[in-house]
Amino acid sequence: MVEIRGKVVLITGASSGIGEAVARLFADKGAKVILVARRKDKLATVCNQINERGGTASFMVADLAQTSALPDLIIASRKVYGRIDILVNNAGVYGPMGLIEN
Repeated sequence: MVEIRGKVVLITGASSGIGEAVARLFADKGAKVILVARRKDKLATVCNQINERGGTASFMVADLAQTSALPDLIIASRKVYGRIDILVNNAGVYGPMGLIEN
């Protein structure tokens, strides 16, 4: 098993759903998590809750549909913790769902 404690984990789509759950899990295991998503209010809430529970979390607002956001995200992440050990590339968007037919 890989030791997670002390690892720096960048998690995209971390403001809700799977990304939020993964962020909480990594933080509970002792990782330093960097939360990334578009919704600042949601990110701040998740980040604060992780920190209040004794975890280490920070967040960055970014729309990863805009590839121009990527370099700034990496630079800012490295300024906070000096490195990124693990990337959880969870960000995504979905459109209206319809019936799937054969």
